[in-house]
Amino acid sequence: MLADHLRPGGHLYVAEIHPVAGCFQDVGPGGATFGEWSHSYFREEPIRVDAEWSYAGLDADFEHTKSVQYQHSLRAATSALTARDLRIEFRHEYPWSCFRTFPDMEEDEDGRWWLPDEVPVDLPLTFSLRARKE
Repeated sequence: MLADHLRPGGHLYVAEIHPVAGCFQDVGPGGATFGEWSHSYFREEPIRVDAEWSYAGLDADFEHTKSVQYQHSLRAATSALTARDLRIEFRHEYPWSCFRTFPDMEEDEDGRWWLPDEVPVDLPLTFSLRARKE
């Protein structure tokens, strides 16, 4: 566990795709269809995916395309840290993504991807947190 690699007073910083963003239809080179849910935010069963892409490289060639993924709530992630004596100092949620999660997203000058203004809701697409080892 990460906590084992921190000395007392040491910090863990996490910046990640928000779990709610993963609940939409599979994201791919053309992006997901915004507004179409793929599964429940609280899903416990494995999600089997067969994709020839990665958000880290849409044009990459993959020999193996099948994977098994799990949906984790933000509560589950933070509870796992506090169970290991890490104290959450802050948690932030943002309505932007670090990659083009949905096809109609627009990139700003800082490389952040935003849902278009026509989308009537703000969704958390990214989160960050900092935890300190007691």
